[in-house]
Amino acid sequence: MALVTFYVWTQRLGYFPRSKDRLEQALENAELTVMAKPKMPIKAPAEILKRIEKGAVLLILDNSASGAHSNDLLNLAGMSVEAADMADYAEISEIPLTPNAAAVIRGKAILRDQKQNVLCAEATIGKGRIIVFSDPALFYNQELGDVSTNLTEKTKLLSELEFQLLKQCLAE
Repeated sequence: MALVTFYVWTQRLGYFPRSKDRLEQALENAELTVMAKPKMPIKAPAEILKRIEKGAVLLILDNSASGAHSNDLLNLAGMSVEAADMADYAEISEIPLTPNAAAVIRGKAILRDQKQNVLCAEATIGKGRIIVFSDPALFYNQELGDVSTNLTEKTKLLSELEFQLLKQCLAE
């Protein structure tokens, strides 16, 4: 699975994504850093949090099915991602959730499912912010489709969700 369509669609908002090998590098000069389903626990989460405190914005796409490896960092921010009995749809727009959707614990809720579990939340950390979205598979090509594919009703809803989420991340 890939996030190609997610990244290409960010260009429609005037943002041009770049890939970095290390999270520390990505947080240095970026307006927004996106970390999707980390494959291992975050190294030196306290150092990452210090970079966020200085004004960085980090969007984390993670859930318990992919290991919830962001939890070491999220715990320092007073948040976590946990498995939960999730609804089939988001609270708004009838966005269908994947079977691996999880709940974001604590933080300021941005989006909930129909059972009122938090799908997306944020926490202000000093001058920066962490935003967590707990159904990352929605933004992978398997759900969004290929970049050249015509929009369906589902992919239109997902693209609108992506744009709302990115705008939320970049709002001051």
